[in-house]
Amino acid sequence: MKAQLPYPKNLIASLVFIFVIATIGCNKIHIFPKAVPPALPAETHVGKKTFGFNLNGQLWLPNTAGPDAGPALTSYLQFNSFTLAANRLNQHITFNIPNVTSTGSYDLTTNVNVAIFFSDTTRYKCTQGTMDITYFDGQKGIISGIFSMKAASPAGNEVTIDQGRFDMTF
Repeated sequence: MKAQLPYPKNLIASLVFIFVIATIGCNKIHIFPKAVPPALPAETHVGKKTFGFNLNGQLWLPNTAGPDAGPALTSYLQFNSFTLAANRLNQHITFNIPNVTSTGSYDLTTNVNVAIFFSDTTRYKCTQGTMDITYFDGQKGIISGIFSMKAASPAGNEVTIDQGRFDMTF
């Protein structure tokens, strides 16, 4: 007399098959998405309120922490004078460019245009650089652009800021 299995052969074979496929397939299933490393924001022209640059080759994005840190990002256009400021804990960068009414390139070393980077208590004034306003819409209150500069402290220390970009509202 043959021993009778409590389950049909097809069911056992199916379960073994499913187990093997699931085990092999699990190597390709990612339960947790991989973290996306921070990167410079894309060059957009829609008022996304984005800002970033490379400081001496390292990514710099605005960020604040603490109750007294102030806003991470501020921009406004008043009497055609464009002001843009960004904070990251103990670092701050600010631009002020008068007479902005359309797209154009602005030399950041002139007496009227201001570009200053602060790190802790050290002030770095622009010695070479430009800001290009690549998009300007006064009706919608959107301004976008790119910038780069070299700046020096009174002690002669230098910083390089490049691949700067912003897409702001005012």
